[in-house]
Amino acid sequence: MAKRKRSKLPTEAVRRPPPRELDQVRELLMQQDYEGARELLLELADESRPHPAVLQALAAVTRELEDWRTYLSAMEQWHSQQPNDADVTLALGDAYMRNLRPVLALRTFESFLQRWPNHPQVPEVEQILMRLRPDVDEMLTESGVSGEDGLQLVALHEEIQTLMDQGRTREARAAAQKALKRWPDFVPVLNNLTLILTFEGAYDQAIATARRALAIDPENVHARGNLIRAFMMTGQVEAARAEADRLALVDEVREDEWLKLAEAFSFVGYDERVLDVYERATAARVLDQFGRAFICHLAAVAAMNQGDEQRARTLWEQALKLDPDLHTARENLSDLSRPVGQRQAPWPFEFRNWVSERVLDNLLTAFTAAVIAQDEVALARVVRRTLRQCPELKGVVPVLLERGDPAGRTIAVQIAAYSEDRALLEALHRFALSQRGTDSQRQQAITAVQDAGLLKPGETFDMWIGGEWTTIQAQSFELHEEPLEVAHAPEVEALLAEARTALQARQPERAETLFRQALDVEPESPGIRSYLAQALTLQGRFDEAEALLQEVVADSPDYMFATLGLAQIRIEQGRYAEARQMLLPLLNRTRFHVEEYVALGSLMIHLSLAERDKDGALRWAANLERVMPDHPMVQKLAELARR
Repeated sequence: MAKRKRSKLPTEAVRRPPPRELDQVRELLMQQDYEGARELLLELADESRPHPAVLQALAAVTRELEDWRTYLSAMEQWHSQQPNDADVTLALGDAYMRNLRPVLALRTFESFLQRWPNHPQVPEVEQILMRLRPDVDEMLTESGVSGEDGLQLVALHEEIQTLMDQGRTREARAAAQKALKRWPDFVPVLNNLTLILTFEGAYDQAIATARRALAIDPENVHARGNLIRAFMMTGQVEAARAEADRLALVDEVREDEWLKLAEAFSFVGYDERVLDVYERATAARVLDQFGRAFICHLAAVAAMNQGDEQRARTLWEQALKLDPDLHTARENLSDLSRPVGQRQAPWPFEFRNWVSERVLDNLLTAFTAAVIAQDEVALARVVRRTLRQCPELKGVVPVLLERGDPAGRTIAVQIAAYSEDRALLEALHRFALSQRGTDSQRQQAITAVQDAGLLKPGETFDMWIGGEWTTIQAQSFELHEEPLEVAHAPEVEALLAEARTALQARQPERAETLFRQALDVEPESPGIRSYLAQALTLQGRFDEAEALLQEVVADSPDYMFATLGLAQIRIEQGRYAEARQMLLPLLNRTRFHVEEYVALGSLMIHLSLAERDKDGALRWAANLERVMPDHPMVQKLAELARR
């Protein structure tokens, strides 16, 4: 009697049970937390061979979220593990359709019909193919190919696009180069290769490949758009604009070219043309949901650049209705809710769209470490080394200052500030005097420009601060935190701490008592005597305070707080001209203690407000914010000046 054969389970099913974390995924789905479920599933799928159950769950969740790129990635991996499953094959065809890969979808559905002719969903698949075939025939005609060879070539093009979408650039480059050996003049694959080479930082090859595509098809929008991007990423702005001007002459725009036009004009900052493309594409009604979302975002950036914040806000809201996962649009819109001085918007692209993978890796290693360590010497060294290794950055930094996202602009400010490069410092100067970036970034920029000697002491200029133009006067001085007098005895320090607290609480009588006790121990201290004079001033005992401060000035002429105290008395008495005459010589100093400069700025703000010189108060507030934005008193003084 023949032995009965035992049915065999797939080896993987026997050896690999589903990961326990899938229970957490189920709990998240019961709570309708699809975003959380996706994040957990992406972690589980980040293996060389994820479990099929993980891929199945990831496909289901991303389909629910309409995250079509991740859906396709999950389906391709799942199908590679279970190629003999009819339902998995059907779902893969659906994923290709969702990602606008019609030839790959066609091939997948045709394979399904051949392998499973009796499947209950055959009629539905036949209907899909009836709709797909004319579209694919039209695509082949537009691409200038035909027959099985043409179908194979366009399928390769779609596979390369998918690899690029998934960040698998090495595989994409290999596939493109293989295809071009057989079909060297196929422009869509040349365009793919241009983008891949640009991403990898092989700019000369990318530019040559784009020119090769244009030699074959001079009207090809994608080829010229890719050339514009490569020029911008190498700082060849004028060359990019010249190509953009040629692109503007294109009469007939195909369905797949509208986004490329808007993107190319966004790279060079041609806002009027971006808005024109948006209007024409909207009227043509040819973009899919996600294309409409992205072109709305680019139009919003252009509108914001032209000063139309309301239109920009409306366009970003439209973009997010069409594609809730369009993070760049969401971040721009969220940025508008910040105070004017803290805004970064608008920006069209993320930082990684302006630099190659090689540059990004360089910056995110040594550069970031130096910034976190707050090591200025190391940072300067890293910046100069990075500029030597990646010379294209020198051309990109000015563009990032103008149109970069928050991360890109922050890095650009640091690179320009520590570069010791005249052209980059001049770009930083232009940025500092613009309305781009945050108040803090522009103040950091103007400080670097002044330190580099591009501004003369006493020179005035206008800066955009807190949403309005403020006139600033350049000053050249050094700040330090060295002790201004010898350390006090412990018992004196305790008395001073209590006395300062009393002053802040507007208890000058109590403060006077404590300061006198401290003075009994250290009668020659200029600091204690100046503090005592301040307590007397707050009590209106101006003559006593002035006599005491005059003694300090005579004994310690360089002790600035005594002079500041004398000026404060005159402000309290309404003798503003005398106070200003006393303070002005202090501005010629080339070295200040941090607290001296804050105290000087405080008096200048109070004096300006007393004289009804609000502009003067604002200038001093801006100076303080520029020089020491993190000092606890500076923000309070700035708020006082802006009331």
